[in-house]
Amino acid sequence: MKILVLLISLNVACSTAELLIGLLSGRAGLVSDAFHLTFDCGLLTFSLFAMAASWTKANESTLIELLNSLALKVTIEKTEERLLKIFFKENIRKRCAWS
Repeated sequence: MKILVLLISLNVACSTAELLIGLLSGRAGLVSDAFHLTFDCGLLTFSLFAMAASWTKANESTLIELLNSLALKVTIEKTEERLLKIFFKENIRKRCAWS
């Protein structure tokens, strides 16, 4: 669990630095990746809580909870992609030669 806490801390530091650099330089790719890292950090935190909860005895609903968490991860990533397309649509069109 200590390694997971260390990884969460590194992920937060990297996503914060990437977000600041992306906002200051105006790079949509860095901002997008910072949001992606932030959502990954949330999922790592969820994993930390899952590891803490796994010390208790598993019951028959464990598989259902696992499938629900995977569905949540997919939903979060798809929502993130859609929001980034909405917010950075104009910025991407200006930089693309084919638009």
